[in-house]
Amino acid sequence: QSFSARVSCSRTKHVNCACFRRFCPGDAVMMWLPSVAENVLVQLAAAVSNIRVVTVKGADGMAKLEALQCKGLITSLENHLSSGKAAPTSAIIPPVVTGTENVTGDFLRFAELLTMGDVSAAPPLGGGFDGSDQPMYFYNSSKGVSQTELIDAGDTAAVELALTPADRLCLPVTLNHSFGFGSGALAAFRSGAALVLPSAAPSPKETVAAIKGADSNEGCTVLYADTHTLNALIDLEDSAAPGGVGTADSFRGGTHDLLAG
Repeated sequence: QSFSARVSCSRTKHVNCACFRRFCPGDAVMMWLPSVAENVLVQLAAAVSNIRVVTVKGADGMAKLEALQCKGLITSLENHLSSGKAAPTSAIIPPVVTGTENVTGDFLRFAELLTMGDVSAAPPLGGGFDGSDQPMYFYNSSKGVSQTELIDAGDTAAVELALTPADRLCLPVTLNHSFGFGSGALAAFRSGAALVLPSAAPSPKETVAAIKGADSNEGCTVLYADTHTLNALIDLEDSAAPGGVGTADSFRGGTHDLLAG
């Protein structure tokens, strides 16, 4: 189901206090989440605390990036239960999972973190730590990008798309890549536009539904997509009956005018 994720400072603060203050600035936390609101909250809260974010696409990625010595894991309940590698060996807290099912296990629930009070902060590194120009975000790769690079990417995309606070940006690109979070999500936040995540996993039908508006939700004004998404939308358009793929009157385009008719 499509939903709009306009992240508030108060919710980001709660995630920051309840989760990341267990770590020292410069520590790395591994994240294995789909494109959901919790993914956005985690990455924003990590930036506030100068925590490195290591995103992976699957259990194999967790093993591949173990050299980064992550101190924790934030994942979905489904991934937690199905993975043979539920947490990095260097983790200092149980995995944090999303989901609401009643399942027992050694993990923390993300929803509970939003209601927890403040916790004791970890001692800061000597001399302080500023991650703005250091590799801080590792997207399924051991080569990281800095906070400054991500913000610059967001600002550039916001200018190219002429985003304003009146816009609703549809982002079907995975948030586990700098193209999705940096150029996409941060373009919305830096411009004041609403961010709409059409589906947890790539889905051309749900992307179209988000753009058109469904279940009383407003339609999107702008689409920000990669070539994989655009190709999937082209295939969907080719297979649709005449007039079967359309857009809301508010839609003005984006990275491609594929759905403009």
